[in-house]
Amino acid sequence: MGPHAEVVIVSLTTLRPHSDETVILQPGDHPFVQHPTCVYYSDARITTVARLETALRHRQAFRREDMDAALVERIRDGLFRSAFTVLVLRERLRYFFPAPPEE
Repeated sequence: MGPHAEVVIVSLTTLRPHSDETVILQPGDHPFVQHPTCVYYSDARITTVARLETALRHRQAFRREDMDAALVERIRDGLFRSAFTVLVLRERLRYFFPAPPEE
């Protein structure tokens, strides 16, 4: 993947009563997850590999263990299901990923 390739990034945050519950991770889903955690879709964004690498070098982001493919797919599918995903981002993502089947 070249430096100009684009990637989608999402944040994980502690599950709270007002949180987006589209995708909730539990301890054991990933080594980073120590308690119920939600994907913060309202802050999802597209960036380039080069920007992500710069953020890692400047310690503005931190590398963690890889997620297994099934977990990545759950999170990716949530981008389309969450009411908190910004509409412009959701429409742009349709060029990257096929929309999951409606539930």
